[in-house]
Amino acid sequence: MNSLFPILAIVRKDISVWLRQPTSIAATVLPAIAFMVILYFGAQAVGRNPVALVVQDSGPHAQELINILSDSGAFKVAMITIAPQKAEDALKQVKVAAVITIPSNFDAAYNAKKPDPVTIHINNLNLDFTNDLRRSLPAAITMFYAGQSAINGNNSPIQIRVKETDLRSQDIDLLRFELVPNLVLLLTTAGIVNAGLATAREWEDSTIKELLLAPISKAAIIAGKLLSGWITTLLIAAVVLVVGAASGYLRPAGTIYWISTLVIVLLIALASAG
Repeated sequence: MNSLFPILAIVRKDISVWLRQPTSIAATVLPAIAFMVILYFGAQAVGRNPVALVVQDSGPHAQELINILSDSGAFKVAMITIAPQKAEDALKQVKVAAVITIPSNFDAAYNAKKPDPVTIHINNLNLDFTNDLRRSLPAAITMFYAGQSAINGNNSPIQIRVKETDLRSQDIDLLRFELVPNLVLLLTTAGIVNAGLATAREWEDSTIKELLLAPISKAAIIAGKLLSGWITTLLIAAVVLVVGAASGYLRPAGTIYWISTLVIVLLIALASAG
């Protein structure tokens, strides 16, 4: 019991000093905020590449394909035109990442149960964006024929029936997916910075002499420093998790006890590293 009071005194002193120093809190939170800003702009650029759509057929099936392409979550139709040269100029000026062309014989080929030669001209400047476009157009065409099979049955030129079962109740976008490593970065920074600054501050303020000359064991000093770093980091983690859960951007799935245990163990390790 006697060794517990010095530990609690060290913890209380470190936490009170930490709360009175906004620079320490800023040094903990700013790296994660800066990384979050980078992730936000990166998420806006990935997966929603602008494309130009050249429509040379005004038939009903061509219009159905246009609607599917416009509603695609893989790219954004930034331009719909009947002039191929206008779309090609936009591609050369990097206003769009690709040009998708629906030919003039699209409906005629569909009614004759022949292949529909939809073409795509990609600016393969970035392999990541290029692969997204290469996968997204066949997926959109597959959805088109799957819809035709459901409506027209055997009259569809290609019989496709897609049965999709999702593991989760909603799709997780890139920004939400990247929140988990960003949270780990925040906890890592908080654990190392808070525990490290609390210890370094003793030398800067020359209060380390008082601790070393005090009638307490060195183990109590170490335990107090670790506990104070752990509590301050836990406070930040609790605020982030509550705000994330309230906003709907970060809602842990599964048993909350396992998640809490993993967070606590991680914070202890990071506070020890600090």
